[in-house]
Amino acid sequence: MKALIGLTAGIILGYLSNISADTKIFTVILMAALDSILGGFCAKFEAKFNDAALIAGFLFNSLFGLALVFIGNIFELELYYIALFVLGLRIFKNLSAIKERLLKNYCD
Repeated sequence: MKALIGLTAGIILGYLSNISADTKIFTVILMAALDSILGGFCAKFEAKFNDAALIAGFLFNSLFGLALVFIGNIFELELYYIALFVLGLRIFKNLSAIKERLLKNYCD
């Protein structure tokens, strides 16, 4: 329930604020959030869920991805593709693990 309240508050604050973000930054943060959410689902299915690990993972992924964006902007390189590639791989890995767990639980 706390997560739903936080998500709702974040959406409302984001909508009401007049801050524009670079598309690269938004994309990296979105991918980091998806990776963390799906990683949390995987951990929940394996009974290893930890709130602190979920938040720390999101923050680390976001900060590292943002660092790649800023360094890439300094050197005029598209380094954020590296973050998107790695986070995309992790997202598909988590989706695969969730699928396997669901099939194992509901098809046996």
